[in-house]
Amino acid sequence: MALVNAGTLRGYYHMARESEPDAEKSYGRAHRAVLGVLGAGVFGLLDANDRLIERSNHGGHEVWDTGEWPWIARFEERTDDLRAEYENFARCHVIPQVAEVAGLDPSRGEGAAAAPVDAGVWRAQPVFAGGRWFKGVAEHFPVLRSCFDGATPASTVGFSVLGPSSHIAPHSDPNRGALRFQLPLMVPGSPSQCRTRIGSQTVGCVEGSATVFDISREHEAWNESDGWRVLLMAEIREPLRPPLSTVNWLAQKSLRWHPSYRHLGERVSELSDRTGAPLS
Repeated sequence: MALVNAGTLRGYYHMARESEPDAEKSYGRAHRAVLGVLGAGVFGLLDANDRLIERSNHGGHEVWDTGEWPWIARFEERTDDLRAEYENFARCHVIPQVAEVAGLDPSRGEGAAAAPVDAGVWRAQPVFAGGRWFKGVAEHFPVLRSCFDGATPASTVGFSVLGPSSHIAPHSDPNRGALRFQLPLMVPGSPSQCRTRIGSQTVGCVEGSATVFDISREHEAWNESDGWRVLLMAEIREPLRPPLSTVNWLAQKSLRWHPSYRHLGERVSELSDRTGAPLS
């Protein structure tokens, strides 16, 4: 493992400042600098966690067997109820764009680059992060919350909504210790039209059939239909042995201080109160 040097630290700090929400740009210089250092610490911990997992020769998988998590079956069994909860919410709420969730203007600079979409539109509705359900939003999802009772703790829970004729470009998330659980709730067209590629594998979206995959592997998604594709998504910790499991637990917990996660609950609650045309 390469030693962390001044250049690496500056890189972490630069990444943190680039990711800061628009609202924080009005803070004083000292305040922003402190938040930048805090964010740099998060990026550094995630990077160290990634390197430790890689050095452990822990093979992992591109796509995991969902049977490793028995509680996933509970979600698949309640697909119809989970879909109904989402539809009821979406009828009277504006689902924000991914950049807005990160606190950025989707039409400008960092906001335009925050979501790797090269066609169409990608929206997201977070419900849980940083160890808490979001006030004003989670109340609309009692079935979702009950499905997580006793389940493996998730760092984030929400809905990914991909518009008609849309494509999320190839990308990978810099978090080797996290896996993504996704459950298709609304799949217009055929599984071949709504699909996700993870590394060398392509998985078609089938309503009620969950997938778990490694978000650090390159992945991309398509919706080639004329309707909206909706997935329930959650990030969960990769199964690791001690002491890696402890380091990974700390790394995932640190995300609450990531620039995009700071004040996320308040931001999501404000976005959910907006008036406008809900998705059709």
